Amino acid sequence: MNPGELLKILNVAEKLKCNTRHCYTSSGRHESVAEHCWRTALMAMLLESEFPQADMNKVIKMIQGKLLRGIFLVLIKLQKMKQMKVMFSMIG
Repeated sequence: MNPGELLKILNVAEKLKCNTRHCYTSSGRHESVAEHCWRTALMAMLLESEFPQADMNKVIKMIQGKLLRGIFLVLIKLQKMKQMKVMFSMIG
């Protein structure tokens, strides 16, 4: 992966901090996808000693897969927004 591709992925991943889930935090606001994935990964790492038979590398990769799904959904949203702007500009 070249540096430009890496920065592009990280830029999209940063947007997941703004993309909210249907769940709420203890303070009553919507939880972001990034917050959810971070907390889930933290929980997996903290519970590693309780489940020695579990492959924590695999667990963390599954959590990252959820994050990548979130990135994909953000990209779809951005593409739809771009298409809507084009449509509205054609209408006038």
